[in-house]
Amino acid sequence: MSSLFDPKTAIDALSALFVVTTLVMMTHKSLTPAIRMYAIQSAILSLIATIVAIATSEYHLLFIAAVTLGLKTFGIPKLLDYVVESIKIKREGEPYINLSLALAIAGALVLFAYFIVRPIKIPGELLAKH
Repeated sequence: MSSLFDPKTAIDALSALFVVTTLVMMTHKSLTPAIRMYAIQSAILSLIATIVAIATSEYHLLFIAAVTLGLKTFGIPKLLDYVVESIKIKREGEPYINLSLALAIAGALVLFAYFIVRPIKIPGELLAKH
């Protein structure tokens, strides 16, 4: 039985959280929550890179994690907030399909991708699979 701090388990949990944030992002019509979800996703990617760096002793990946954290989690969202505020965008246009159908399609695509990628054999470290 693996613990929550097992790198493989942690990466799997963070990957699932990443997918959930994508689905949450789809439910909002305004851009500000989408920018927040982007920042959260970027923080998740940074955390995954940190876990991989520590678990594999590839400490140069900590630089990637730090750049991701700095630019994607803080810098780009701040820039996007500035742009949204300066051009006074309050809401996106109406979607082409309704939210329920969009979420169903997104869920189906996630499952499809999972079952396509699952049988692929990756040589080397087992952590790469996660």
